[in-house]
Amino acid sequence: MKDTILRLWRTRRLTVIASVVALVVIVGAIAVVAVGGGDDKKVTVKSTTTTATTKPPKPGKRAPLTGVVDKNGKSFTRPAVTVKINNTRAA
Repeated sequence: MKDTILRLWRTRRLTVIASVVALVVIVGAIAVVAVGGGDDKKVTVKSTTTTATTKPPKPGKRAPLTGVVDKNGKSFTRPAVTVKINNTRAA
C-alpha cells in the first residue's frame, strides 16, 4: 500500500501540487468574500442642482413633406412633388 502511494506521488506530483494550490486559492477567495463586508454607514449626498427656466425657441413653419422647420421659407414658394414607385401590379 505504501509503495503504491509513493509511486502515485512520484508520477503525479505536479498534478497534486497544482490541485492543492488551486484549492487554497479558491478557499482563500471564498473567505475574503464572506468576511469582507462593507461599511454599515449610510452616505448622504447633498444635491446642488439648480433649475433654470428658459423659454423654448419659437417654432417656425414646417416644410410640407419632411416636417422639418424651414428657417428661410423656400419650401413654401415651390410646389411639393411626390412620386410613388412600386413594382407590383396593384400599384
